Amino acid sequence: MDKLVVKELIQEELNTANLVAALNDLLSNETKQLQLQNDYTQLKAVLTAGGHASSQAASKIIAFLQPV
Repeated sequence: MDKLVVKELIQEELNTANLVAALNDLLSNETKQLQLQNDYTQLKAVLTAGGHASSQAASKIIAFLQPV
């Protein structure tokens, strides 16, 4: 997917205030919940299309890492 699905809190961004805000948004915002469910449904469809999700993911990662 070409968009942020879940907010990543990395290093100094992972603090109590940011974690509470992110969790409150996920738990209390129905629009956000529906969007997240939709995004995960789309992500699952992409990863499982044709079966072999792990193999497909590995192939995409390898293709991404190879020089142009």
